[in-house]
Amino acid sequence: MSSSARLFRVLRQGARRFELWITPDVVAHPPHGFCEVLINPANATLFGTRLPYFPRGGPVPKPPPPGVASQWGGMEAGEHMLYPQQVVDGRVTLLGGSGLRQHLTQLPVGEDNARCAEGDAVFTPAFGDLVPRFKYLVHTVPPFYSNPAWSSLLHQCYLRALEEALKRGSLTCVTPLLGAGARGAPVSCASQVAVEAAFTWCSEASTDSREPQVLCLAVLGEEVAQTVIDAAKHLDTTQSAEKAPK
Repeated sequence: MSSSARLFRVLRQGARRFELWITPDVVAHPPHGFCEVLINPANATLFGTRLPYFPRGGPVPKPPPPGVASQWGGMEAGEHMLYPQQVVDGRVTLLGGSGLRQHLTQLPVGEDNARCAEGDAVFTPAFGDLVPRFKYLVHTVPPFYSNPAWSSLLHQCYLRALEEALKRGSLTCVTPLLGAGARGAPVSCASQVAVEAAFTWCSEASTDSREPQVLCLAVLGEEVAQTVIDAAKHLDTTQSAEKAPK
């Protein structure tokens, strides 16, 4: 697998572009080598990945009590478990370092120690080793796939994250396939929502934009990329049929 990102397909063009990219690590190898904004799928506390491993699809285990070891000791966690290094939020937490952690702890806290609700988004600067590749971060909290409102909340994650990024003048945003990692959604379902949200965002573009605003969807390989393309083709066909004269 290549160690750099490559453009796989442009799915929408115009005042707002929707690009599909393949990269082995969106945090270390973002599209174009630099994107102004990285959309980070986080948990509601915005504390990053505090546990040595956690179950795909939830529920989120409670942190260990004080004095109990919380570091991975080299034992196999199981096929349905993920390690922090395997998820974007874990990589962001690691590379953002103490600067990011301190900034996030200063944000207001709501119910259940939450700094960001499911479907919402929080904007922060990038910190530490993230800075050479990103200027800003937008943290959003995807729902677990078991949530009955999963689809609408995930759709909202994309639109709220893009709203937070672009109202500050950012032109390039990159996002992983939200919901398809620790939150447990099948890739096909997550792809469908990603495409629907991206097409909605593109359709809302202002005609007086001087420069195109770009959303890059970054996935790991061609199989996932093809699933996204299939979702885009299906949505195009559906929308064309709806517009056709009866």
